[in-house]
This record gives sequence, C-alpha cells and structure tokens, in this order.
Amino acid sequence: MDIKDSTRSSNNTNYRRNTVKRYLSTIPALFALLALLVASAPAGAAGGYGGGGGRAVGIQSRVAASAASTTVVSTVTQKFKLTLYGTAAKGDAMVVNYSVKQPNGSVSPSQVYVFCGKYRSSPRVYTAKPACKGGGTVYNTSVSLPKGSTITFSFIRQKASDAVNGGASFYRGSHRLDYNWQDSAWYRYGR
Repeated sequence: MDIKDSTRSSNNTNYRRNTVKRYLSTIPALFALLALLVASAPAGAAGGYGGGGGRAVGIQSRVAASAASTTVVSTVTQKFKLTLYGTAAKGDAMVVNYSVKQPNGSVSPSQVYVFCGKYRSSPRVYTAKPACKGGGTVYNTSVSLPKGSTITFSFIRQKASDAVNGGASFYRGSHRLDYNWQDSAWYRYGR
C-alpha cells in the first residue's frame, strides 16, 4: 500500500466516523421532538386520544393479479380493527359506524358495529357487549360488500355519561373497495 492509498483510506475512515457522529448528534433532538409531539397530542373526550390508518389486504403481484383477473370477484371484505391502550373507562362503548355507496349508486343506511360496552343511540337499541378492556386489547370485525363500493366510516368512543348523542369520533375515513381492505384504529386512555 502506497502513501496515496493510505491517505485515501484514512480520509474514508474519517468521513465515515464524522457521518456517524453527525447522525448520533441528532438523536437527542429527535427525542425532544417526539416528546413535544406526544405532549401536544390533542386530548380527546375526557382524557384520551386516538388515530388510525388503512391499507389494502392481499394485493398480489401484477402477474398473479392478471392471472386472477379472469376470475370475477363480486364481493370484497372490509375489516375493522380497534386496539385499546391504557385503562378503559367504566361504562364506555367503542363502535364503528359506516355507510356504503354501492357501485349502482344506491346508499345503504348507516350501520353500527359495537366492539365493546353498551352503545346507546336513539331510537335504535344495540346489544350490549362485554365491557371495554384496555392494555392493548384488540377487537376485530369484518363485512362483505360489493366490489367497487365506497365505504365511509367513523370509529367512535361513547362515554357512559354521553347517552344522549352518538359519542365522539377519533378516527374516520372513506375509500373505494376494489380490494379487500383493513382499517385499523387505536385509542389510548389517559392523560
């Protein structure tokens, strides 16, 4: 190894070392930003907050999808998943409320699925489910719908003291169902 190669190797080592130092120096700032975001998260109804996201489920590769396209699929599955964190408040109910616009343009009446608790909404009476549990408890449901439908939904927390209205929404969305789909929401009690 000559002097030129030795210098180049030394410069590469110093460059890598300085790059790692720069990245490491940003970690405290990232944690401070994360703490600021958590501290400023909006508090939902009576000490909690939630959110969610959705994704297509089971989408295949283009080759597999084109091979499968010869098979006509008339329905798709919409899944709803709810995860509760913290200690659930006594008397709460967690539900998903959804309506569907079918490919022919007709709109179904609003439907409600109760994940847990006793949901109260006039004039309908819903079957009570076991009390809501926190600590990472996961609730799931699914419904089959015509392919090409558009679903609009809202995950709702209804407090025990909130028997007059439908409760407070903490995650909502709308999308077209060309594939099986899962919308996942979470709610964290506390604060």
